[in-house]
Amino acid sequence: ETKIAILLSGQLNENEAHIKEAMEISKSDLLSQMVYEFTDLQGIMGYYYAIIEGKSQKIATSIKEQYLPAGTTQLPSSIFSSIIAIANKLDSILSLFSINKIPSGTKDPFALRRNAIGIIRIVLKHDIPFDILNIIDILKVNYKSIDVCKIDEFFCERLYQIFDVNPSIISAVLANKNRDLIEIKNKILALDKFSKNNDFHKLISTFKRVANIVKDMNFTDVNINEDLFVTKFEHKLFNEFITIKKQNISNYEDKLNHLLTLRTTLDEFFENVMVNDNNQALKTNRKNLIANIYLDFLKIANIKNITF
Repeated sequence: ETKIAILLSGQLNENEAHIKEAMEISKSDLLSQMVYEFTDLQGIMGYYYAIIEGKSQKIATSIKEQYLPAGTTQLPSSIFSSIIAIANKLDSILSLFSINKIPSGTKDPFALRRNAIGIIRIVLKHDIPFDILNIIDILKVNYKSIDVCKIDEFFCERLYQIFDVNPSIISAVLANKNRDLIEIKNKILALDKFSKNNDFHKLISTFKRVANIVKDMNFTDVNINEDLFVTKFEHKLFNEFITIKKQNISNYEDKLNHLLTLRTTLDEFFENVMVNDNNQALKTNRKNLIANIYLDFLKIANIKNITF
């Protein structure tokens, strides 16, 4: 637990010594007769003991809040407390997965699903950078045997309980393997907002056509040669796409908005240009043009996964 907390404290610029101190005494109250008699006082008694011992308010509070949300809507009140709570929950998940104590069906005796949901909710509340794959990759050396793919899948499954959106939108966002939870949230919310657009079905239909055209490409070399354009429709699509690329938009809602404006130009392109031309150079160049648009969209979501 402490190693996890220290890792998070470094990423979030929290005082490592204070985090370590909080972790060292976070479970001390479990040895008390009070908590032995009244188990629901764990953490709460730890808070009072810490205050009596002269510990800082933030350390004492983190001890009290380490079990949150614990079936309630209340979440840790600060980044400091969140680090302690996340470390507590993530260690339980990694430890039990390492000995193959993985929830199955309705069985979850160690409440690992609840722990994962708790971590996600805490991260989303405080906008904590939390890349599941990256963090597990760093921490796996501390555990006997970790299957990163299983834990990744486990966390991803919980997202369907967190977000009240079309499930295929979540699937589409997860398809690109970006596992930063804040990024995932922003992409899901942006796509969900656009999914309520009256023209969204038509928009997705056009971009699914883009995806289908490039489905067998390996994307190792998708350079575009403007000298090989022979129609005005190729030039127009390329110029509009490059204009969007040059804007370097970081907001996913704005990025989607700009990419989806290509729909009309894409439709014109498909109606007037033979992508699979007999001339291999023209065919490859046209597919590369489409592939670049597809790859830019893929940074947000795999549109092939979206269904209605």
